[in-house]
Amino acid sequence: CQDREHQIWFATWGGGVCSYDPESIPPINYTSEAIAQQAIPRIYSLSEDSSNKLWVSLNLDTDLIRVYDGDKVQNYDLPQSQEVENICRLVYVDSQDRIWAGGNIGLFKYHNGIFKKSSINPILNRSSISTITEDSLGRLYFGYTTDNRSLGILRLEGKKTESLFNCQLSAQHNHYISAIVVKENGQVWFAVSSEGGRETEISLGSWQDHQNVSFYRDQLPNTNVQA
Repeated sequence: CQDREHQIWFATWGGGVCSYDPESIPPINYTSEAIAQQAIPRIYSLSEDSSNKLWVSLNLDTDLIRVYDGDKVQNYDLPQSQEVENICRLVYVDSQDRIWAGGNIGLFKYHNGIFKKSSINPILNRSSISTITEDSLGRLYFGYTTDNRSLGILRLEGKKTESLFNCQLSAQHNHYISAIVVKENGQVWFAVSSEGGRETEISLGSWQDHQNVSFYRDQLPNTNVQA
């Protein structure tokens, strides 16, 4: 992500967090020790809030979310379930400075110092949230996978939610929506990946104006699309 001072931050899978400073030698500065505190973790996502704090979601058993203000680190966790281990796939700060966390067992929102399960739509409470994005109108898009392995995107506008699509794919591939991009004309493009990097049934999809969703299976040489 790029912060308000135009510094670029990178999330790595096993190398912690690093930032790009073209005036330093070498130009990549590692801040893994400050954020990791102990072992260097795998990082799922980065997002910055209005007070220039960096919110980081990590692939750990505890302290799934860490907030870095450039000096010290504060730890947060998500509520756990007795049935399924809850991991934090992403943390996202929207234009209203609301902080969302996509868990393995639902969507969570930061309030009064803790993360609580969001109540914007029941389907998100029993789904794995894999990606969140915002369009130019301030509408939020949540990519999710239900417990029966169906994929979908839900849009939040104000307090109203709308399901753009929901489809069932093969359960053996563990598909999830890895990225969402919204064009200025309202067309929504999304990428599909699978756990473990296995080949997916589809690679890209698009949706616009309440039309049927379109899928693209053979246009890319590698069908496992991450972004």
